[in-house]
Amino acid sequence: VSQNYIYYQNTSNTLYVKKLNSAVRKLSLINMRGQAIMEFTDVSRERLENGIQFNNVSTGAYVVCMRTEANEVLTKKVIVK
Repeated sequence: VSQNYIYYQNTSNTLYVKKLNSAVRKLSLINMRGQAIMEFTDVSRERLENGIQFNNVSTGAYVVCMRTEANEVLTKKVIVK
């Protein structure tokens, strides 16, 4: 299993995903009620490494769920301040 580096930078509201093996077919930002707040499809590795901004997102805890083209599901909890 390769190491994935997923981190969220609060100062810029940006999610970074480094060292993925394949592009992401679907990326969802899900709130604690289970509602998808944002969805992105067919996200390239370059875009993930450069960062995806979450604009106009309320303060709170969220789960980022990504399904890669290799059918891996990756999740990361993020706190938006």
